[in-house]
Amino acid sequence: MAACIVLVLPVEYWYKTALRLTFLHRFICIRRHRNISTAFTRAGKLNSLLAYLTRANKPFPIPCTITGLEVLENKNRGTAFCTVHLPLAKVAISAVISNGYHIDAAIVASPTADRLMSVWGITQKIPTIESNKHSLLKAKTILHQNGSVLLMLDALYGEKYSPNIMHLAGKTSAQAIFFLAELNPSGIIDIQILQFPNPYCENETAVAENIQFVSDAVEKVLARYRNRSFWQ
Repeated sequence: MAACIVLVLPVEYWYKTALRLTFLHRFICIRRHRNISTAFTRAGKLNSLLAYLTRANKPFPIPCTITGLEVLENKNRGTAFCTVHLPLAKVAISAVISNGYHIDAAIVASPTADRLMSVWGITQKIPTIESNKHSLLKAKTILHQNGSVLLMLDALYGEKYSPNIMHLAGKTSAQAIFFLAELNPSGIIDIQILQFPNPYCENETAVAENIQFVSDAVEKVLARYRNRSFWQ
């Protein structure tokens, strides 16, 4: 489906067409798994289509709203961009970049051969650091130089959140930022950039409060998805 979109349509129609095509998956869900035809599933399928469209290496518009950019205005510290494995997180990353904010590196479990991470809708890619025993040392160097590092707090959707990057932020006087993306009923993607209760992660108590903040924020998004039908 993504190949057909790329071959046939101008880029300004790619997102709208992908969104409409996600409706087709509803009928597959109903036939195979009646209980999973949810708005969350639709967001996941849209995310997959956007990933394939991005492989065409042409920028294309993705309608979104973004709140909280003022949280990123502190230019005198390093920044740890934190998010989780929810659908459309890479739309949020591309929106941050498109608004003029730079991300120096992303910590990933399985880097691609070119060691670059794609984000949906733009051609700019982010250099990656493979997640291993050396990755935090590399991230520490970037944060010490007032650079920015991106990572997912969970290894996979539904797994526990790691506090490691927050501990690192605390050691380097960097700020930790949390962001989420959510498909709203109109088809626009809402992006929230949120300040942690303790953005400088001063101690164990501060980090624990930040992790709870992540858990609460994610649950609010999931609750909204659960309260919508697939058609929304």
